Amino acid sequence: NITSNQTKKQKLPSHTFRDKTPFFFLLFLSVGTSGVVFPAAAFVQIAKLHGAETYEFNLEETSNNFYFDHHIYGKAGETLPPFVNNLLKTIGE
Repeated sequence: NITSNQTKKQKLPSHTFRDKTPFFFLLFLSVGTSGVVFPAAAFVQIAKLHGAETYEFNLEETSNNFYFDHHIYGKAGETLPPFVNNLLKTIGE
């Protein structure tokens, strides 16, 4: 069913997140989600709009993976810790 706040293309409802997002993002991580349930599915688009570098961590490719700059496939417990450790080292430099 399509509600008055959704279109067939499932655009983000106009009232959602209005004036509630920061002006910019540096990094956006999506971890273990299908990426298709709205409004959360639009988070990556919002982050990219505000300049974020985007990463998808998942067991397999998702239907909206084309929005992401980077794809890291595998169990989050195995792929996320090395990523975070590397990120922390980079920030500390």
